[in-house]
Amino acid sequence: MKLKWVVLTIGLLGAVNSGLAIANQGSGGAPAMPIYRCMVENEQGKVTESWVPLHICQQKGGKSVI
Repeated sequence: MKLKWVVLTIGLLGAVNSGLAIANQGSGGAPAMPIYRCMVENEQGKVTESWVPLHICQQKGGKSVI
């Protein structure tokens, strides 16, 4: 009876681990997209630089440097 529990427990742990491994594959969210240097000028004339996808730069009103 004790051997049965050991085998069952090992089998259950193996199933959980393989399930987690499958869930972790490709778990980066959206697929990779190109990142651009984005320059945004505020009201005081100060320019800030950030590295973001092109559509985020456009939403901020910045200019991308390719």
